[in-house]
Amino acid sequence: MFKIQTDDFEGIEVITLVNTISEEYASIIPSHGGTIHELVLQKENILYDIISRNATREELIAEEKNYYRGAKLSPFPNRINNGEYEFNGNRYSLRKNDNDTHALHGLLWNKDFTIIEQQTSLEEAILILEYSYHKEVEGYPFSYTTTVSYQLDLNGLTVSTTVLNTTDTPIPIGDGWHPYLSTGIEINQLKLQIPSTRRIETDTTLIPTGRIVEEHFFSELSSIGNQTLDTCFILDKENKTSETILFDEEQNISIVLWQETEDAYPFLHIYTPPDRMSIALEPISCIPDMFNNKASMDILQANESRQYTFGIKIR
Repeated sequence: MFKIQTDDFEGIEVITLVNTISEEYASIIPSHGGTIHELVLQKENILYDIISRNATREELIAEEKNYYRGAKLSPFPNRINNGEYEFNGNRYSLRKNDNDTHALHGLLWNKDFTIIEQQTSLEEAILILEYSYHKEVEGYPFSYTTTVSYQLDLNGLTVSTTVLNTTDTPIPIGDGWHPYLSTGIEINQLKLQIPSTRRIETDTTLIPTGRIVEEHFFSELSSIGNQTLDTCFILDKENKTSETILFDEEQNISIVLWQETEDAYPFLHIYTPPDRMSIALEPISCIPDMFNNKASMDILQANESRQYTFGIKIR
């Protein structure tokens, strides 16, 4: 049996999807970009809190402290070089919010999403949110609607995003998420397996150089150790669905982030934060600076939509 309840986070409304039998739950903050705030899943009747979240209201609302924990990344994940790009012969400039160097992680991460629908049954709980962006920023003078479905069931959490172009001309679009996964211990003690042997080479400011580099270190389950990552990996679209595994040997649990790669999220960006108590496994539709390199940029025609899906489970 599943239910949906409304909770409070220091005065901010949180919508929580709950499995009343297992006590697993996922909490979402609609007013702050549909942020995935909490995810607690169970293995062998033990509950594990596997999302590193904002601890206070101040952390949630302050961009410099937020680190995009659990955030929706749209209409571009990652960086846009110098905050500038050209599309259909026009030049645009975005706010440089990455150390005053690049534009970072899109425009929706702190927007107030509307609750469209809530559903519960014996098998699942579903929350549907929506946000309509309408030419709010001069550097992105387009309109589109983002609809997000969060589904908690016996297989964990599934998140599906549908983007609809409501402009009467084509628009450039990218999509992604920024969950920080954790088992409660330093990631130095964890193991990681990535379904890829190819990474995007970047310069010192994390903008792609145009080269693809063979990288086999995490192609099998390997210790993270003291490695520092802020790296984009190319996934194999032929698999249609890819799984990245974060393994805690001491607790014998694997956190699995899966993503649909065909026409959805064919890239995975991995970031290790300074405190090393979590690791960001980011399903993304495009590589960094996609408005400029065009290599992986989606272009939606008028009234065209695109769906992107990923999920998190443990085993």
